[in-house]
Amino acid sequence: MISWSYYGEKGTEYLLGRAAILPYKFLFVIAIFAGCTFSQFKPVYNFSDAMTGLTVFCNLPACLLLLPTLIRAANHYFKRLDSGEMKPLR
Repeated sequence: MISWSYYGEKGTEYLLGRAAILPYKFLFVIAIFAGCTFSQFKPVYNFSDAMTGLTVFCNLPACLLLLPTLIRAANHYFKRLDSGEMKPLR
């Protein structure tokens, strides 16, 4: 709950500015109360799960595009580590 609140707060701040943070927090607390009080929110839970799942379609292409860069950086790091240029952190 804390992390989702923080992510939402930062997204709200980015999209709407700092003035929108307090109303966002207020709505978040109301949503928590409503979710705990009413049990007929199954469609809301399903929608929330679906929207969270849709983030895969935003993040997966970026991860795949960055994969070659990650592999190059990891190879460079391990070459430097094996050559003794860098000392292990342990």
